[in-house]
Amino acid sequence: MIKLSVFSSDKTPGVDQYLHPVREGELKEISPKITDQFDHSFFFFNQKTNTVNVRWFNHHGEIQLCGSGAYATSKYIFEKYELSEINLKTQSKTLKANNINGVTSLSLPLIAFEHREKRSPNNMIYSYPSRGIYLIQVADEKSLIGSRWQDLFKF
Repeated sequence: MIKLSVFSSDKTPGVDQYLHPVREGELKEISPKITDQFDHSFFFFNQKTNTVNVRWFNHHGEIQLCGSGAYATSKYIFEKYELSEINLKTQSKTLKANNINGVTSLSLPLIAFEHREKRSPNNMIYSYPSRGIYLIQVADEKSLIGSRWQDLFKF
């Protein structure tokens, strides 16, 4: 297991990710019991195709698309193998990751969801997706004060 902190700077602590390289064929059978509060990336890297087959888990279960986990896994592969481009293949989507001059970026696939929009009393627009992806449109961060999303931001 490899611990990697991502999105950190001298002002923010970042997010810890736990990476678990596995052997080819093991990924489909994995069903870990995660008891900590971190996201875990289980992956197999195919060096011939520069493809990372990956699955993400946390204490709630499997995560279909984990941005911080995808970033951490890509960053690890780029640093270990000195590559500039890889594909991260999940069970349903393929993400493209690039490393240009030491900067890792991800191209996320189009994600379709059923949009059921509502407006809150403070005119915040939010949607109830069918697949666990929440989209929020606000005028500014202060609009989140008093909402269920307030804890996501530090004011």
